[in-house]
Formats: sequence, structure tokens, C-alpha cells
Amino acid sequence: MWRWIESVYERLDADAKERVSVEVSNDEGKSPQFHGFDGNEEGEYLGVARMLIDHLDRFAEFSGRDLNTHHNTTGHYESMLAAFERVKEARSLGLYERADADDLIAVLNAPYEPLSLTD
Repeated sequence: MWRWIESVYERLDADAKERVSVEVSNDEGKSPQFHGFDGNEEGEYLGVARMLIDHLDRFAEFSGRDLNTHHNTTGHYESMLAAFERVKEARSLGLYERADADDLIAVLNAPYEPLSLTD
């Protein structure tokens, strides 16, 4: 999902990027980027992300990032993933080629819903 978000954002022209910045209700609209997971509360997710990126050479575009957000992200990512799945279904084979600012805004504006990892 984050690979798609960053790729689509990068492809947008300046006007579309400005629209994303204005219409996305959280800080992600200014420069959408995968920031990782909370090292204290989401350590298992952070460890998997670091293993995939730093040791298995997957998702090289995220290499060199700190990846410790210092705040919970899994609830928000889960909401974003549900919105991404809807976009994915609507775009089918054109997920990267035909995605636009509207699609990106829909995913980035997914409600922030913190998950309790102890439940």
C-alpha cells in the first residue's frame, strides 16, 4: 500500500499535489511517506519492516528511513488498507497507471482508529 501511495503521489503534477495537501485532513497530505511503526508498542511490526527492507532487500525505496514513528500506526494503517482495497478493486489492472489524486485522498483520509495490541 505505501509503495503505491508514494508512487502515485510522485506521479502527480504540482496542482494535484497541492490538492492532496489541502484535502487530506492529516499531516500525510503534505508529503505522503511510509514512516514505519512505534518501536515501543508495535515492535513486532517494526522488526518485520526492518527485516524486509534492510536485510531481505525488499521495498528498497524505504531503505535508510528511521521507521520508528514513536506513536501507534497500525490502527490508521488498517483503515487506510481498507480504503486502498476499495481503490484497488475499482482500478483493477490500472492500479498504478490510472490512480489519481482522488484515489490518494481517499486512502490518506481514512479515519485514524488506534488499535490496542493487547486486546
